[in-house]
Amino acid sequence: MDYQKILLAYSDPKKDVKLLEAALDIAHRYGAPLTLIHLNVQTGAHIAHGYVGFQHMYNEQEIEEQLKNLNKQDVKTEIKIVKARSIDVVETIVRESKPYDLLITGHNHMNFLEAHITHSTDEKVINQINTHTLVIPV
Repeated sequence: MDYQKILLAYSDPKKDVKLLEAALDIAHRYGAPLTLIHLNVQTGAHIAHGYVGFQHMYNEQEIEEQLKNLNKQDVKTEIKIVKARSIDVVETIVRESKPYDLLITGHNHMNFLEAHITHSTDEKVINQINTHTLVIPV
């Protein structure tokens, strides 16, 4: 498969450095542009994962700064920041991934209990799309 358009579902620039490095490397190998989609979740509460609080709403300049430091191969990139409610995250990623050949996403390991009572976001996305998907543990 020759990937022409690659989408990276990018959630936390502080935690997803390895994910971004891998996506940049893959885009470079295929000579494909890389679009980073970052969802600013409006509620920010994560009760299911034992965390209740508000996420930092990253802006384009913050993500561009990280890209500047990591994009050594000068891969063509685009940043899309989308606001979404927490209940719409999966549907938003599914919708945004439609015009792309490859979706790259991270996977946060869940504890035993979480893994048996819920599905991770990446698993929910994979179950709903036809786009090739690469899941990278973060």
